[in-house]
Formats: sequence, structure tokens, C-alpha cells
Amino acid sequence: MQLYLFWFIVLLPITLYQRRYFTKSILDGILKIVKGFVFGSTFRASWYLTALIEGVVIIYFLSKKLSTKSLLYVTGLIQIICCLTSNYRGFFAEDGFLIQIVSLYPGTIYNSVLAGLWWIALGKYIAEKEKEVCLNEIKCLPVFILISFAALYAEQLLIYRLDCSHANDVYFLLTPVVILTFCYVKNLDIRIQCATQLRVLSTITYCAHIAFGSIYGTIVQFVFNTDMSGAVFVITLISCFVLTIIINLLEDKRYFTWLKYAH
Repeated sequence: MQLYLFWFIVLLPITLYQRRYFTKSILDGILKIVKGFVFGSTFRASWYLTALIEGVVIIYFLSKKLSTKSLLYVTGLIQIICCLTSNYRGFFAEDGFLIQIVSLYPGTIYNSVLAGLWWIALGKYIAEKEKEVCLNEIKCLPVFILISFAALYAEQLLIYRLDCSHANDVYFLLTPVVILTFCYVKNLDIRIQCATQLRVLSTITYCAHIAFGSIYGTIVQFVFNTDMSGAVFVITLISCFVLTIIINLLEDKRYFTWLKYAH
């Protein structure tokens, strides 16, 4: 929550410009912010953070009523709906039953807590049933991982060929990739000296990259009147790296300890 609040405040000017919350009234703007937090996102890409915050709470209370396997069934069904209405939406009529039901949700179903419930429930199941889920013979895992990645790539090609994608946030075959990769990495005995710095860099990059990209993209479009996405990508990446260095240098200084909440 502290991570989310930090970036919500820091990116608030950009968010207000992009979302235009208060075009009607102050009350309407506040309600839109609350709606974005609960059912989607406020600053761009923040739905991952809110989905985690809300999802953990939801799974915790559901666990008091349902077994872990039952949670997988319920959240798995929701995940299927998220996938069908994002990458496979082209197969469904906009006035059809599935799309009409999904449209009742106040946000975008595949960019909300509903898309995160499956992964939280799956993580809970793996934690409880590690020996049943993770293969004991580590030597064969890399082969299965390669096969799972190939299958995921094949799914992406199929979606591209069928031209049925509305959004590319959810994939059916991402699940085996995640499970097998997690089991493999978990069994490795590797020490990475800069692991903490890499985590800090990845967190700050995730939270700030769209803001940087939006700013640079707008400037490039205004100055050059053309799309230079490659250059914008590189400049954004460099900016996130520089920002991480600055935060690391300042967060231990007096008056700047609050910067630790950036990661």
C-alpha cells in the first residue's frame, strides 16, 4: 500500500492530465479515483498493485469458506473469462451474452483484481502443495520450461493469425510457464550479489515507465510529428535507470528517507 500511495502522489499531476477526473465536478473526480482504485487503476499500470492489495484480502477471506482447490476452480473460471474477453474477444459479439455480462463490471475485467485472483490462489496452492506441484527431478524441468514457452509463443501466433485479440494481458498458456519456471528457479542455489538493486530497479521501472513514455512520446510527436517508439523506449529505459540511481543515492540522506517507499 505504501508503494502504491507513493507513486499515486508522485504521478498525480500526470494522472490528472491523462485521466481528466475533475472535468465535471470535484465529487465526480473523487468518485472516479475511488472507482479506479477499487476496480482498475489510477496512475497508468497501477492495476497490478491494487489487484495484489485487494486480491490478497479477498483470497484470505474466501479461504475461510473454501478449500484451496475450490479457490482454484472459482478463480480459474474467472481467469478463463478474463482471457476470452481480452485475447479471444474477437470470437464474441459485442452484444452477446458474455460481453454483456462482463460489461456490467465497473472496470476492465482483465485489468483489475479479478485477473489477479487466479495467480494469488495458485501461489497459495503451490505453497501448500509444493511437493505435488513442483517436480522433484530438476534435470527435466528445463525441457518442460522450453516446451511451455514454445506453447505460449504458439498461442500468441495463433491469436495473431486469427486476429481475435482485443487486449494482450491474459493468456491461457502463461500458467504452465509460470509454474514450471517458479519450480525450477526455487530449486536453484544461486547467489546474486546485486539482487536487491535489481529488484529496486525493476519496481521503479514498472511504476514510472509509462509516465516517462507518455511524456517523451508527447514531446516527440509535437517536435517531430512522427512516431519514434524505438527512441522513446530507449530514453524511457535510461530515465528509469537514472531515477533509480538518484533514489538510491538520496534515500539514506536526511529529509529524503521517504524515497524508500518508491520501491
